[in-house]
Amino acid sequence: MITSSISSAFFNVRALACFIAAFSLSVSHAAKPAKPSEAANIPSLSRTEHSDWINVQTEVSPAAVGNGIADDTAALQAALNFFDENAHGAKVVYLPPGTYRITSTLIWPSSVGCNLIGHGRDTIILWDGANNSRMIRSNGGSQSRFDGITWDANNRNTIAVNHNADLRFEASPSHYNSAYLNASFGI
Repeated sequence: MITSSISSAFFNVRALACFIAAFSLSVSHAAKPAKPSEAANIPSLSRTEHSDWINVQTEVSPAAVGNGIADDTAALQAALNFFDENAHGAKVVYLPPGTYRITSTLIWPSSVGCNLIGHGRDTIILWDGANNSRMIRSNGGSQSRFDGITWDANNRNTIAVNHNADLRFEASPSHYNSAYLNASFGI
């Protein structure tokens, strides 16, 4: 009986140590504000648009301009709405090279296996909304992929990408070839 108690106590201490180590690792790798110099380290990606991709400059109304001056919020949101499983079920939203200025939080709808694709340092989503906000909020984007996007929060103490779902558990969101600039947190 004493051996069983010692063994059980050892297991609990070991389990606690593993939990603390895992928690420490996740905290040490938490997103931190990006430095402006990191923009140069993002690759410029060459992409070939596919016929089943939703192009934010040609496939939605209003169309995105991508000049950094026009408000592209409505166009990007219209494109993201194609991800809604109950509506269209599109899988890829494509952002050609440009600077897409947004003034309110974009909402990624509940979906599975959808992608937001850009050209790396040549595709910028620029925040021009309120301080202490979020650029995009994923509301159930399971197995989602963010690839080739530069998120610039414009020094507004803003979170670039917020995975905070109400509708569905978000399993395996992934971020590739992306940068998070001038933000309080990237992801």
